[in-house]
Amino acid sequence: MVRSALFALVLGALLALVAAAAGDASSASLPPLMLQVDDSVLPRVAKRMTALLGSVATHELQVVPASESVNPTLLPAGAVVVAVGELDVVKAYNGSAAAAGLGPEGYVARGCAAGEVAVLVGSGMADEGKLTHGGGGAGFAAYELLQLLGFGFLHPLDPLVVTAVPSVASLGLGPCTGPVAVRAAVHERHLRIRGYHIHTMHPLELTNMFNGFGVKGPGDEASFNNMLTDELPNVCEWMVANLQNRVEWVVLYAQEWAQFATSNTRQARLAAIVAELHSWGLAAGADVPIAEIQQHAWPMVHNTGSAAEQEAQIHASIDWFMAAGFDFISTENGYSEFTHPDDELMLTWMNVATAYIADTYGKRMYIKCHCSTGQTCKNFDDPRTGKPLNFNFLPIYADSRLGIMPHTVQTYTLDEPAPTYGNLNFTYMEAFTAWQAGLGEREVVYHCESAYWVNYDIDVPLFLPVYGLNRLVDLRRLASSSPSLDGQMVFDSGWEWGYWLHDVVVARAAYDPSLDIASDHAAFAEALRVPTAPFGSAQDDVIAWLMAMVEAETQLLIYGNVTGHIFDGNDASVVKANGQAYLEGWDSFADIGALSKHALATQPNRIGLQAIRLDSSYPTHLAPLLAAMNTTFGELVVELEQLADAIPARALPMYNELVQSSRVLAARAAQVYALYDYAHYWSKDKAWRAARLATAEAALETAMTNIRAREAAYRVPLDRIAFWGAYPVTVYNFGYVWTAHSGYYFWRDYAVALDAEPAVLSPCFLNIQNPVDTALGEGIALNVTHLLDKLLDEFKWTREFIAPCLFPPHNEPIFPRDLYNMTMLNA
Repeated sequence: MVRSALFALVLGALLALVAAAAGDASSASLPPLMLQVDDSVLPRVAKRMTALLGSVATHELQVVPASESVNPTLLPAGAVVVAVGELDVVKAYNGSAAAAGLGPEGYVARGCAAGEVAVLVGSGMADEGKLTHGGGGAGFAAYELLQLLGFGFLHPLDPLVVTAVPSVASLGLGPCTGPVAVRAAVHERHLRIRGYHIHTMHPLELTNMFNGFGVKGPGDEASFNNMLTDELPNVCEWMVANLQNRVEWVVLYAQEWAQFATSNTRQARLAAIVAELHSWGLAAGADVPIAEIQQHAWPMVHNTGSAAEQEAQIHASIDWFMAAGFDFISTENGYSEFTHPDDELMLTWMNVATAYIADTYGKRMYIKCHCSTGQTCKNFDDPRTGKPLNFNFLPIYADSRLGIMPHTVQTYTLDEPAPTYGNLNFTYMEAFTAWQAGLGEREVVYHCESAYWVNYDIDVPLFLPVYGLNRLVDLRRLASSSPSLDGQMVFDSGWEWGYWLHDVVVARAAYDPSLDIASDHAAFAEALRVPTAPFGSAQDDVIAWLMAMVEAETQLLIYGNVTGHIFDGNDASVVKANGQAYLEGWDSFADIGALSKHALATQPNRIGLQAIRLDSSYPTHLAPLLAAMNTTFGELVVELEQLADAIPARALPMYNELVQSSRVLAARAAQVYALYDYAHYWSKDKAWRAARLATAEAALETAMTNIRAREAAYRVPLDRIAFWGAYPVTVYNFGYVWTAHSGYYFWRDYAVALDAEPAVLSPCFLNIQNPVDTALGEGIALNVTHLLDKLLDEFKWTREFIAPCLFPPHNEPIFPRDLYNMTMLNA
């Protein structure tokens, strides 16, 4: 009876196996994809690897415990092994970071072929600090192996997932028995601190979430949770895949929602964001100004009382953020980029904050050293010169535990002409960085930009991959001039319009700026291989095209180089003679800043469309540059379009984005050239001027057609980033790509060139911003009043002439309908 029962049991089991095999024959016939990780890989990363590899339809995923043995030579043809950690199989295939003797966050990622089996192994070293929460080289190795299989982490909200693993031959893997396997890589970090500052003073994709708001405000908990669980993990993954180890953002405050600002609900939501970053091994930082009040900043010192009261306010602010779990605080110097308190008072505040966070919590504070000009200290001199110290450099006298972040803006390298914020270049910022890093007294973190936003780039929109080259060039220069530099924190302001492409380059360069490659341009071409990997056989052609685009942008937008006008080393010669000054957007406060003598110009100045009418130098001085941009960017569009047939299907969305972005850039160049011709040659016959105006209108139409096409592919809903209306978090009444959506900059230049109404004579024409909140902060309208009074006296304007600067429209302007009707929109 027992034997019969046992037989029946065995037979039943065999039948069940046969039935299962028959019911899932397709699965059983698939080659295995074996995943094995040890505990050096964070659970969050391991879980994500499992999900991604589980999406591969060509293989059957098998997750192997770390304690079990994996032997690739015993697997069937077509099998894939992915192993991360100090595992036996990793060591057997030379993937051990420990054996390689790597330093903190170093990692190994190797791919080879064991017969017809793909073997991808890697491991990494932990960070020596506690801020990475268990992250480090193992996570970097894991994501490099995923990229070898074809996964991509290019746009922070849109990972590229593969459903079919290429064959061993297609993966380009050399034999595992060779002395050096093909696709082998051993990596050591260049900078210890590598992070992104997501500038949530701007109305970006995740500004609301990073401030504890839902899409519709603080009460919209559902959309906050959706962004927290569906979108933030993609951003964290992008950071790890691109070798970053920290993220910071600006936590805002406004009187209109002051009760929510300090609430337990908001603090708990911020803590949830911090916890998500920690689960990926990322440190989380809050940007909390000490006294700055521009753009809804949350100052630690929110009212000036006695010294004891000020100190208590600073302590309370730090306590609140530490209770949310933040790892560090970054802060700002002064009241705004352009205004400041007494230097001794400001220094006292810095020291109080730095000492408190260090002594109470064992944590660090960092402060920005901005590149604005025109402010000096009354009580402190520059030790290098004996002259009054640049107020932005005041932190050098602070507690040495206060880290500093020398901050440059926009596309410019440390040695190129940089006619912005009252500067001619940023060579003094490089010297300051090198000086402070060389002293070794405090942490020094370079604070560069990959998007500026306001008028300058992504909101026009202008496709500017030159950002990628120039940030790489900066890091390579600083490796020589500032070898003791601690890190890079990238100021980031939006990811659409191809800006993800250079963000990948900028982020990865902080880990490895390719110092073994002699040429900056060769290093950049190599850096482009990661963001262009999905282009497959067309990759080299796409890289060549990007290199040509970047060279054109360098020569035309930065140096203004055209036949007959070649940069001669005099940085002042590019003022009003560089292409960026003409393609960027111009709004009311850009116009006012350009007119003022108070260092408020925050973008390159230009010869305006009004002034060009009587500028006799236009045909020889400016027209050749505008013509060259029109021709060059137009030709580059054609060259990119000619690659269409060679683009693999999986890369088409990225290719379409590059095409549409470059078309808008070319359309902007064509429009500006035609409008300047139209405005300058006012005495030419009507037919000629009508033709130039028609060209400008056609360019505008081309731009809007491509903007509409691009909007359909944005990674978040259009009304989240291109809205108009009451926005509860930032000071801006519109989303960060509303100006692109509406064609605002295109239409404003068109109306000024047309000169059909007296309203265009005012710099306040088509104003869309509140100057008090935006530039100088709530509660200090007096500063704006003083500035406008100076301009009234200087230019003999009437107050009615500039009144629109103080009264932006409540209702959304629609162009061309409202070109001359903005005052009606306040109804």
